[in-house]
Amino acid sequence: MADNDQKTAANQALAAEIRAERAAVGITVRELALRSGVPYGTLNRILPGERDISFGQLTQLAGALGVTPSDLSERAVRRMGGMDAVVSGVSGQNVTPLRRVEDMTVDEIEAEQKKAATIDPEMDTDEQFD
Repeated sequence: MADNDQKTAANQALAAEIRAERAAVGITVRELALRSGVPYGTLNRILPGERDISFGQLTQLAGALGVTPSDLSERAVRRMGGMDAVVSGVSGQNVTPLRRVEDMTVDEIEAEQKKAATIDPEMDTDEQFD
């Protein structure tokens, strides 16, 4: 799945969870906009998955619905087939696929720790300002 497709799928899954929670709470879209502070027009583009959802908007919407942003995010990940499906769909040179520590050997964990410590040799030195 291309990065943009993955992003769209994630937004659509998150939007679906927000719609489901709104229906469960029993409020209108206009009422959700008023309670959350997210403009009605913006919300009308977020709910069908047509617009990206910022973290700030997610926080506002979750608070208005009486849930946490992580509740909605976790449900969206499950809707997408779980974290394994989400991670396997991510591609691109700027993204490192996630690996669960539980699936790694001790040698692999130690190698990752060593790599993390040696990526930037200047990380362990104090900065000098003139």
